[in-house]
Amino acid sequence: MNDTGYQVHLDVFEGPLDLLLHLVKKHELDILDIPISFVTGRYLAYLDAMTALDIDVAAEYLVMAATLCYIKSRELVPSPEPLEDEAVTGEEAEGDVDPRADLIRRLLAVAHEAAVDVVALAAIAARISDYGFWVVSEGRASIGSTALESARQTGAFVRVAYPTINPMGAITSAGNVRLQGAATVNGYDLPQSGAGSLGWSQCATLPSDSVAAVVVGPAGTVTSGPHNIQSVPAVVHDSVAADSNTYVRYGTESWNSLTQNADIKLPGGLYGSNIQPVGTDSTCDNSSTSLIHDTNWGEPIRTSGYIRGCTNYFPIIYSSASLKINGNGRGQGILLINGDLEINGNFDFYGLIIARDDLVKGNGTARIFGAVYAANLTESNPLSWFTGTQDVQYSRCAIESALRGSAILVRAKERHWAQIF
Repeated sequence: MNDTGYQVHLDVFEGPLDLLLHLVKKHELDILDIPISFVTGRYLAYLDAMTALDIDVAAEYLVMAATLCYIKSRELVPSPEPLEDEAVTGEEAEGDVDPRADLIRRLLAVAHEAAVDVVALAAIAARISDYGFWVVSEGRASIGSTALESARQTGAFVRVAYPTINPMGAITSAGNVRLQGAATVNGYDLPQSGAGSLGWSQCATLPSDSVAAVVVGPAGTVTSGPHNIQSVPAVVHDSVAADSNTYVRYGTESWNSLTQNADIKLPGGLYGSNIQPVGTDSTCDNSSTSLIHDTNWGEPIRTSGYIRGCTNYFPIIYSSASLKINGNGRGQGILLINGDLEINGNFDFYGLIIARDDLVKGNGTARIFGAVYAANLTESNPLSWFTGTQDVQYSRCAIESALRGSAILVRAKERHWAQIF
């Protein structure tokens, strides 16, 4: 017998709607918001199983298959958006009707006749401030059965939380900093648009901002050549750089909250040239189940050949031990390293880098657009060392984009309720 990959009991279905209802219940789908692509695949797999067993497929099953494929094709075709001043009525409104509506109505009728325990879920979110939302979710069970149907409604106030970090320098270090070779540090902000900018449209209205090139504690030292620092002020000594809280507390968020909510979690170690965005013009392959999830750090560039679908993906990347990057690659977001960071080869990163220890000497052409923090926790050698062609260019655009791109929803305490009826 051929293995179809999907096994059903062929004698329990009285018709195509009965089969569809079985799929809704088996996969715990929302009957009021049926994922047509998923259901169509499972339905066609059932027909393939019937064919493999030499069972004649009734015409009504084939009609339903055609209906599902038609609905699926309708969903793939975008509806034209009406002009703001146009009233959409009559025949024009028919194109806005959910193509699944009739199928859902028929399924609910079958569910009612069979007294099947069908579950539906719905949620509505309303913005009440720049960072606050009121979310109401309602679930219904035993839909179609007047005697058994029940509902539960829950509401909660949630806020969008993201770290607040205002770097004082392109490099902020609790220890010492050494710059040599062709390495450069520049605290002058890049233009937010036009020539010399990152080319990121979301930064066009962001005001420019400039900082010191290097900020260290009162006892910290900065060793550099005549061309390594390219902005003024070159070096600032400030007690904030020596304060350990600077490297673990970021407004309402902290090192722990960011690492717990990290999109990518690495064990540390060596990574090669595979840190690259993967996707298309409209999609980004950043699913947690993807084989390349850990090495897709978003798309920072806007030149020919870039992955458009990953431009708005700003992951929080957490390495639980020292991280060494060898080879070519690029990424964006917030990079947290519980140890040292060493970069070799041609690697570009846009956003924030926070290392609990040092940025150790590396070779190659590495560029960082944003800002770097080094807590220098190893007291025996509190040194961050930039050499070769390794550049740090301050960019408020890259920093703000990384911070806002890392936002998470947090429930506000004592502002939620539940009702059962």
